Amino acid sequence: HELESRLNEAQAFHAHALRSTNPRAEREAMARVESIAQSTRTAAVEARRLLEALKGEVDNLPASAGTTEVNVRHQSFAGVSERLRTLLHSHCEAQQKFRTEMDAKLRRQFRDYNFEADDTTLAAMADGHRSDQSGG
Repeated sequence: HELESRLNEAQAFHAHALRSTNPRAEREAMARVESIAQSTRTAAVEARRLLEALKGEVDNLPASAGTTEVNVRHQSFAGVSERLRTLLHSHCEAQQKFRTEMDAKLRRQFRDYNFEADDTTLAAMADGHRSDQSGG
């Protein structure tokens, strides 16, 4: 649930950053996007650690555990693992889409200020702007 709520929150801030016409609001949204991405990575690592521990428990069920219980636990583990994989894939896709759309927004903005610039120059300007915003 935590990863799913982070994904929804990230998508809301993606939209906010893309719609923003105020540089300060855009920077704040971008900072929040990066913060959410970092916390999502941390939560994913923790979820994976917990899943690995659960898998160890499922794989080491005592012989006294019935076949039905073993099957139910294996199915449950597989379902949770697949859900985590799906959420992480969705998060990565959303991040990539956001970066592509943000690059396009930055290029449009830079083209408005420097309409004679070619695509290579605009890409370099967008890269520099993105580095400035992320503190890099």
